[in-house]
Amino acid sequence: MTYPGVPIYRCVLVREKRTLKLTRAKIGSSYQAACIVEQLTEDSPVEKLCCIYLDGAGQLIGAEVVATGTETSVACTPSTVLRGAIIHCARAIIVGHNHPSGDPKPSQADLVMTRVMQLAADAVGIALFDHVVVAHGVRHHSMRESSHDLSWSD
Repeated sequence: MTYPGVPIYRCVLVREKRTLKLTRAKIGSSYQAACIVEQLTEDSPVEKLCCIYLDGAGQLIGAEVVATGTETSVACTPSTVLRGAIIHCARAIIVGHNHPSGDPKPSQADLVMTRVMQLAADAVGIALFDHVVVAHGVRHHSMRESSHDLSWSD
C-alpha cells in the first residue's frame, strides 16, 4: 500500500532588524522585564502578549510579540508561547502583556492564563519566571512578586 507524500517542514529563526534598548543582558527584576514588554508593545491601543526568552543563567536570548488581541484582552495558547522558547533553546521565559486602559492590575483571565502557561512550561522543562502586566509609562504588576496563589519555582 502506498501513501501520499508527507510534507516536510522546518522552523527558521529570523532576527529582526530592530533591537531592544537595554542596560543589562541579565534580567534581574520585574522592572527590567516590564521595560522590555513596554518596548515591544510601544503604547499599542490593543493588548499584545510578549515572551522574553532567557538562558540557564538568566541572560536574555531574545524577545517577541507572540499574540495581538483587542482593546481589552489577548488570547494565546501555551503552545504558541512555548514554540518560541523551544526554538530559542530557552531554559526560562517571562511572559508579559500590556493593558491599554492604563491599569496594570491583572484580570481574572490573566491569572488563569498564567497558571495554564506555568503548567505547560513545567511540562516541557522550561521555567516561567514571571508574568508582568504593563501600563503606560512602565507602570507594571508582577504576578511573581504579588504571588496570586501561584507556586513559583526557582
